[in-house]
Amino acid sequence: MSHALPHHLALIHQRMPSWLQQSTLAQRSTLKSRLQLSHKATRKLEQAMASIQSVETFCRPLLHDALKSWYPGQTLPQVDQAVLSDRTPGHHRSMSWLEAALQNLKPDTPIWLYPSADGAGYEQVRQGHPQP
Repeated sequence: MSHALPHHLALIHQRMPSWLQQSTLAQRSTLKSRLQLSHKATRKLEQAMASIQSVETFCRPLLHDALKSWYPGQTLPQVDQAVLSDRTPGHHRSMSWLEAALQNLKPDTPIWLYPSADGAGYEQVRQGHPQP
């Protein structure tokens, strides 16, 4: 009589790392315990962080208020749709105003703010360096 393992157990046994195959029962028990503690801590952390806003959600109203104070009297587009163009020599890039607000741009970075990225005819809102 043959004592072959069922297919799924044979596959698990075949793919099991050698360090785990060579571990003692006490070592595997310790590993199991620590994995369970890790999962429990992860669930607690997820619960604790559930009430924290995302960075984008937190920053969106702050950016909106800052733009209103930097550009009074101008009708400004939504910060997710508007485009900031960084024209640093050799470093051209475009991103949404919200994405740009989350970057660490240098104070002397030449920027252009556009209402959208649609088409080639950008209407420039403002060039310069807004001061808070």
